[in-house]
Amino acid sequence: MKYSISDLYERFPELRKIDYSINDAFSILESSIAKDGTVFTCGNGGSASDADHIVGEFLKSFLIRRKVYGKFREDAVKVLGESEGNRISDGLEDGIRAIALTSHPAFSTAYANDSSAAMIFAQQLHVL
Repeated sequence: MKYSISDLYERFPELRKIDYSINDAFSILESSIAKDGTVFTCGNGGSASDADHIVGEFLKSFLIRRKVYGKFREDAVKVLGESEGNRISDGLEDGIRAIALTSHPAFSTAYANDSSAAMIFAQQLHVL
């Protein structure tokens, strides 16, 4: 089962008012993921929880399980043998590389204290 942005608009017609923003965001995500890039999320307050949750959805499957194929499975079988390599590969899921910039409380509080709370996310993006 494959979903598209049009499915989103059917479920939530009020989002059509900002379809240009949603389409732009989707294009950026799609391009980054296709290039094996990393998705970074952030937010303040309740949006920080949303940012963390979204990363969880990227790191594991949501509606459609993403089975492990390709080089990882081949290498696991080569190194561990067919039975163990397949067992481990079957226990994992492919995902999309993503990091919630809100998930580093020790860094965030230290940077806010020592430098600038306004630059916490920018500093992480700069380094990562």
